[in-house]
Amino acid sequence: MIQVDQRGSIMARDKVIYTEELKATINERLDYNPKTGVLTWNGNWGGRAFKDQEAAKNSINHHLGRKTVGINGTAIRATYAIWVLVTGDWPKYVIDHIDGDPSNDKLVNLQDIPKSEDSFKKRKQSNNVSGFSNIHLKENGSYTVQVRKEGEFLINKTVKTLEEAIKIRDKVKGV
Repeated sequence: MIQVDQRGSIMARDKVIYTEELKATINERLDYNPKTGVLTWNGNWGGRAFKDQEAAKNSINHHLGRKTVGINGTAIRATYAIWVLVTGDWPKYVIDHIDGDPSNDKLVNLQDIPKSEDSFKKRKQSNNVSGFSNIHLKENGSYTVQVRKEGEFLINKTVKTLEEAIKIRDKVKGV
């Protein structure tokens, strides 16, 4: 969730300070095509920023496919820049990719939702050995179902079979 500091600048959990000055620079330097989801530079801004060149690149520090754009030496999430260009303001919460594909930055695929709701939609993690989101295989062969919303457990239960765990998880998530 985005927080406001004492000076009125917005600070997100990724430690980038989202100021009015940064917002103005985004509006000055970037163009966005909502149908393709592509951010481009609208002029030659020095360094590697050339007119009509794609501005957002895959983040080298992030394995989930999110894109970042460098503005005045600061890497910000491309989706935040897109939100500024489309709405004129910083997102209130976090930008979620509706289809779950972080490389799909088309406007119809983006929504500003609370972190708790974004976490609730979360897909299985790459280190998940059970093969199912919110279900963890324990060393003794049982399965733990853990679903959180707004930081609180909706369910945290251990069961004997994977089938039982899936049923419980789906019931809690309303699937």
